[in-house]
Amino acid sequence: MFVKPLYGKNGWMFLDGDNNRTIDQMTGNLILGDEQLKQWEELLKSRMSRLSEKNIEYIYICAPNKESVYKKFLPEWYKPAQETPIHQLIPIFTKLLSNKFIYPVDALVNSPLDTYPQGDTHWNQYGAYKCFQELEKVLGRADTLADVNFVTRNLPGDLGRKIDSSYLESQPVASFSKSTFTIEFDNKINNRGRIIIFNNPDAPVKKKVVFFRDSFGSQLIHFLARAYSRVVAIWQPSLDYSIIDFEQPDLVISEQVERFLISPPSDTSSPTAEEIALSKNCDVNLYYSGK
Repeated sequence: MFVKPLYGKNGWMFLDGDNNRTIDQMTGNLILGDEQLKQWEELLKSRMSRLSEKNIEYIYICAPNKESVYKKFLPEWYKPAQETPIHQLIPIFTKLLSNKFIYPVDALVNSPLDTYPQGDTHWNQYGAYKCFQELEKVLGRADTLADVNFVTRNLPGDLGRKIDSSYLESQPVASFSKSTFTIEFDNKINNRGRIIIFNNPDAPVKKKVVFFRDSFGSQLIHFLARAYSRVVAIWQPSLDYSIIDFEQPDLVISEQVERFLISPPSDTSSPTAEEIALSKNCDVNLYYSGK
């Protein structure tokens, strides 16, 4: 498939031609079958069981599709359905995870600043911060990063760049009074298989987090690395228990964008993060192998 911008109202761009068939999902023409729903339920049960045995807290974040947040800017013909995959899954996630399931669509819609750029599929840093605030509420904290401010910068957008390689637009960017974290390790793999490890001895929350994420997690990392004393960020949808067992974190977070939920991941048959990295670059630096 060829991913291309879909033009909505007032210059807003949305996703078209992607492998996840976002338009079909959003319009109710592609929904989850009984087997897929069962796979999600069994997956979440397994995760909760395995992690609770280790006294590790688990939170699942579903980053909303841009189309779910900015429905008002969709083309007139683009009518989101009452039942889409996320609506099918919310009862399962909330039954098994209770408030540890975060789908922050209301916080992103009801925001004083735009939470997604006009010309990008992803949330901006302010949108990621609104999600971070929802995460902290679930964990019983507020104002964890009291020194954050937002300034505007001209930045590219993945959809706008498909039309004009020089495309830039004004976006809110997080600014902090100081940066206290260091990057201990980064294997620099593109997309899946990337592992970045942040250490922050001056973090306000003295806890260790293992964060399984997709591209939306790139913006969340700005806040997690400043809030927690150690963050291991891994780009893959499945849980890599070899890393969890090594790190012994206080908290495991999964983050996936809404449109990816059409494909339940597998924690048992998926390769480890380092196996994915090696498949992309046989000379990649490994952190966990041999330790």
